[in-house]
Amino acid sequence: MNNSDFFDLVKHNMKDYFISKGYSKCKTYKGKRNAICFEKDVDFYTIYIEFHWQTFTDTPDTYDFSINFITTFLLFDETKPRWQLWSFKNEEELLNLFKLIPQKIEEQDFFKKVEENAFAYFHRDKKI
Repeated sequence: MNNSDFFDLVKHNMKDYFISKGYSKCKTYKGKRNAICFEKDVDFYTIYIEFHWQTFTDTPDTYDFSINFITTFLLFDETKPRWQLWSFKNEEELLNLFKLIPQKIEEQDFFKKVEENAFAYFHRDKKI
């Protein structure tokens, strides 16, 4: 699988979920950033939740990605050494992960953490 296939699958399978949570824009960034982002405009800033494609992996025939906003990660498995990475070998495994992602988001209160961190980050120079 290449990053274009991955981005297409993310967009097709996750867009409705993110729209339902207020992240109404979806953009793909290829190159150094190499991510597909769901975006939400808040006040004077935009929150980007990235599905970041990992170009290099430790395991042959395995693909990795992370889901994050700056340093806030949706954790896949906290018992593994690389807990922030989601791994799959084929499209079927990836589609199964897409079913798990909303559950993990709710369990970890991911949107709340992201929005709190975004608020703190974008207001760091303002007196509130």
